[in-house]
Amino acid sequence: MNLLKQHLEITGGQVCTQFPPEPNGILHIGHAKAINFNFGYAKANNGICFLCFGDINPKKEEAKFSTAVCDMEAWLGYTSYKVTYPCDYFDQLYAWAVELIRRVLAYVYHQKILQLVATGAVRVWDDPCLLTLLAMQQWGFPPEAINNFCARVGVTVAQTAMEPHLVEARVCDVLNDIAP
Repeated sequence: MNLLKQHLEITGGQVCTQFPPEPNGILHIGHAKAINFNFGYAKANNGICFLCFGDINPKKEEAKFSTAVCDMEAWLGYTSYKVTYPCDYFDQLYAWAVELIRRVLAYVYHQKILQLVATGAVRVWDDPCLLTLLAMQQWGFPPEAINNFCARVGVTVAQTAMEPHLVEARVCDVLNDIAP
């Protein structure tokens, strides 16, 4: 609660959240949970949610990655208050990075899906074998089913593995409601 109190003091009482997606545009069910939590919490508290691209420089990278993230955000029914890029705040981010390295708190994330694509293990990053949001959208999963799934599983700080049948059950629920 102390963190929330500090947050509200800094923001003048407004809840501000952020969704930091993968820099490669490949979103999976875990990202759907994060989208629902961050955008949903902001909405429930009359706040705002920023879409913060962590490793993308819009002047140097292909737009398809950031476009894919924005498309999935919209597909799930959300709209960012503002889209930000680290290059917008490079000097401050650099100072924080130096401090994290000094404290031995920095780490590197290895992008396994890109490795699978590069090695030919999967066709492309929206391959139906991968449980990415784009693949689920292409399979015809209703976005309401993804959002309902996220609401059901809740939020935890523990690392979890989700069984695909739990997502499929939410798809059946939605389709049963809307099918003739």
